[in-house]
Amino acid sequence: MLIALIVAAGAVAAVFVAGLLTDAQATSTSIWISAAILAWLLSGIFALFGLAVAQTFRSESSVTIASAGLVLLAFLGNLFVPLSGAILDIARFTPMYGYSGLAHWPQLQGKLIAADDETGSDPMWALILNFVAWSVIFGLIAVWAVRRGRRRQ
Repeated sequence: MLIALIVAAGAVAAVFVAGLLTDAQATSTSIWISAAILAWLLSGIFALFGLAVAQTFRSESSVTIASAGLVLLAFLGNLFVPLSGAILDIARFTPMYGYSGLAHWPQLQGKLIAADDETGSDPMWALILNFVAWSVIFGLIAVWAVRRGRRRQ
């Protein structure tokens, strides 16, 4: 988990440096700092995801499965393009949605970004519940897969 957070720190730093270099704006420096820290610390959920996939599938296919899975989860998490309607309702139950909502919280305060200019917001408790539930699910899968692998040895 520590290695994953070290790698994630570089990626988060790169995104925020790119934002600074392209004149991205926030109303205060604290928004920049809190968003960067949240994006970095919460990214640990995807270390659990990667561990679960790596321990569940053969090594040759696990990287492909994990990469494709993250792209799909990012799309369903409302990260690539704003979603709306039924697909947005489904997105609220995906792992990337809670992570994204919490990482964006300092900037958006839960405001919803939707394709159809739908107004609304996600309550923080729902985003936290989503994040915690998926963290537990990925953690349990990883533990199960490690134990299964040890039984085979």
